[in-house]
Amino acid sequence: EGFNPLCGDEILVFLEVEHRLSFDYDAFIRESFIELRMQPKTTPHQTLQSFVLAVGPPTTLSRYRDWNDNIVHHFTVTSYHDRIAVAGRALVSTHPAASPLDDVTDRLPLESLPYPFWDVLQLGGPVRGSAALRKFHHGVSISARAGLVELIEALAGHIHTSFEYRKNVTRYDSSTDDFLAAGAGVCQDFTHLMLGLLRLRQIPCRYVSGYLHVAPAEGEAA
Repeated sequence: EGFNPLCGDEILVFLEVEHRLSFDYDAFIRESFIELRMQPKTTPHQTLQSFVLAVGPPTTLSRYRDWNDNIVHHFTVTSYHDRIAVAGRALVSTHPAASPLDDVTDRLPLESLPYPFWDVLQLGGPVRGSAALRKFHHGVSISARAGLVELIEALAGHIHTSFEYRKNVTRYDSSTDDFLAAGAGVCQDFTHLMLGLLRLRQIPCRYVSGYLHVAPAEGEAA
C-alpha cells in the first residue's frame, strides 16, 4: 500500500491484491470448465494498473466482458486432473470515495427505474419469496414517511437484532427460509435476507462478494 499526493487534498492510494484459490477432488475427473471474475474494474473511483492471472494445470485462458462490464476469464481442462489452482494479482489505485447514499437519492418509492434494474428486483434462488420472509418483513418498525437511507438502516438494524452470527448452522446452499428458521448463520445468510427485504420494498440491490480492506487486522469476506 502506498500514498501519492495529488493536487490539493486529493490522495491516490495503491492497493496490491493477491487472491489464491484451489479445487481439490477426491478422485480424478476428466473435464472442467471454469469462469473467473477476479480482475478488478476501472471505475470513477478506482483504476486498474495491472493484473496477472495464472491457472493450473496449464491451459489456454480466454476472456470476455459480461453484461455488468466485468472481465470474465474462462478456461477448460480436458485431461484427467484431481486439482485446479488459480492465482491472481492486481494493482489498483483508488480515488476519493463516492458520495454518501443520502446524497444520491432519498425519495421513496423509487420511480422510473431503468429496465436493467428489473433483474435485481426479483426474488429467486436462495432468496425465497415465502410467507416467512414477508412475515419478517412486516415486523420492521419504521415510519411510513421514512426516506431511503432511514429505511435501509431500519432493515439492517432489524436483521442485526434478530439473528446471531454463528458458523456451521447453515450450508452454502441454504435459503432465506433456512436462515429465518435457524435464527443464526454467516455473512451469506445475512446478505440474502437483506436482499429479500430490500427487493420486497422495490429497492434494486445485488449480491457482491469481496473482501474488506482492514488494516492491520485481517478482513473477513463481505
